Amino acid sequence: MKINFRLLSFVLVLVMMTATLFGCDMPNSRSTSGSTSNSQSTEDVSSDSGVNSTVISNSSDEETSQSQSVSESISQSESDSTSESESTSESASQSESASDSSSESASDSSSESTSQSESASDSSSESTSQSQSQSSEDSGSGSQQQDEPYVEPEFEDEERPNEAIDLPVVKPDKFYTEVELTWISYNIRMYTSGDTGLTNWSQRGSHLIEYLNIQNVDIICFQEVCQNQYNALNGGLKGYSMIWYSRESGSNPEGLAIAYKTDKFKVLSQTRYWLSPTPNTQSKGWGESYYRILVSALLEHKETGIKFNLESVHMGLSTAAQPSEADLILSKIQNEKYPVLLAGDFNMLATKNEDGTYQYKAYEMFSSALNDLRLGFDNAEDLTFSAYNANPSCLLDYFFASKDTVRALSYQVLYDKWAVVDGKTQYAPGLSGPLSDHYGIKCTVRIKRV
Repeated sequence: MKINFRLLSFVLVLVMMTATLFGCDMPNSRSTSGSTSNSQSTEDVSSDSGVNSTVISNSSDEETSQSQSVSESISQSESDSTSESESTSESASQSESASDSSSESASDSSSESTSQSESASDSSSESTSQSQSQSSEDSGSGSQQQDEPYVEPEFEDEERPNEAIDLPVVKPDKFYTEVELTWISYNIRMYTSGDTGLTNWSQRGSHLIEYLNIQNVDIICFQEVCQNQYNALNGGLKGYSMIWYSRESGSNPEGLAIAYKTDKFKVLSQTRYWLSPTPNTQSKGWGESYYRILVSALLEHKETGIKFNLESVHMGLSTAAQPSEADLILSKIQNEKYPVLLAGDFNMLATKNEDGTYQYKAYEMFSSALNDLRLGFDNAEDLTFSAYNANPSCLLDYFFASKDTVRALSYQVLYDKWAVVDGKTQYAPGLSGPLSDHYGIKCTVRIKRV
């Protein structure tokens, strides 16, 4: 709030004049003291504004002169009692004159203050008008800016801010056309009390499981797996899940098994069938003395989504029955949609007669329809069956696979045996402890997507 100093000065002058007119009987020193105090107060107020200080000082001098005139009149009245009436008339006349003079001065000051107040009011009104006008213009300008459409700024490629990009979801089969895996087939020799010493399962079983964990391959196909052996394998192999089917009923039956890395593969389906004219029921085929089965699983590689059929088989010993068994197996493979990996103990030889024909018709059938994955490698003729003897005697175990979709990258026969040296088990060829009456075979393959 602004203080109108001229109006304030006018009010102070009126107050002092009123005190002078109605306080004549007061001592002269008291009047002078009051006048000085008011003057000081006025000067204190005027010191706040250099603009109005001159006007306030002139009013103060005029007030002091009027007070001295009144004091002289009072002294004359006290010293000359004889001329009391004349002094009184003269004093009254002077008071009226002073009153008129003060009224005129006050009126001028009031007019001047009013004029300044009106001028200030006009100036304030004008400023307010200008401010409102400017505010209105700014407001109008802002309104126009809001009505204008937003235009996205253009950026150079290297200056464009990071933006979220919605990438299309692409299935794995758009990226992967092949999968590589390593594979073992092992006839582990069924559990039998006839095996004694180091050949007994109680001696060699734990070493076989440890050895397979060291190999750490993706898939293992087993033959001659009795139920107690399956239980040991399923509990001892690390990171694997297992499929096991028995070939017959009874106590501790023998069967076939497949082990696969749980984190890499998913089983989509699994089955078994008997190698006989009635494959869906437990039966012996074509003059065989024992039940023979094949175990099959449709696997999917989790990372790539590539699917393939994995089959483990143990064929019979009868050369007369083997062609019929081979024909049954191949007829089922021909109906498969996905690539086939077939491994096992085939109980057949790959040797030829002098006329170039194969001694075993079943091998000729398999090798014509599928790829024998050992062929093409320097160790392709390595033998796999030993009957616990020091040296192997024949080749009975094979890897076969679909011709157009599977190719072998490596192949080897696992001639390792075991021995405990200084409290530690070692694995190497030539040691005393056999892992089985067969040697395992190992192959790395690459499977194409179909």
